[in-house]
Amino acid sequence: MISLAVIPILLSVSPAPQFEIMEKVSIIQLYRVSPLGVFGTVFSGMAIGAIYAMGPVFAVYLSTGEDIPFFIVTCVGGGVPLYALCGVHINDYLNPTQMVAASGTIVLLSSLGATIYFHEVASMTRLIFLKTISPPLTTGKK
Repeated sequence: MISLAVIPILLSVSPAPQFEIMEKVSIIQLYRVSPLGVFGTVFSGMAIGAIYAMGPVFAVYLSTGEDIPFFIVTCVGGGVPLYALCGVHINDYLNPTQMVAASGTIVLLSSLGATIYFHEVASMTRLIFLKTISPPLTTGKK
């Protein structure tokens, strides 16, 4: 079906659109344009990272199964709209030639937030697991 949908485009005689050269946008440039957008994007990544870091732990150890949908909806409902709003806020202050490159940087910021959150929570989970769930280590002395 997709191949058949492309046939009218291939048979048209109109020229291809002209592409503008896009500008590169770094994290520092985005921060200068919109500090709120940069921090909001990182924090939305952290909220999305909560699903990957704490979701399985919550599901296995802390819940009977009734609270899991609420947990996931809260994390996704808080992270995804915040990510979209921050992206729109940043794009409001950019030139059209910067928007494509900025969207890649925004995805990078969100991914960094998710990675930071996942790493920190994984470290804390290991500490909690070692102190509460695992048996105490014996030294062999009586």
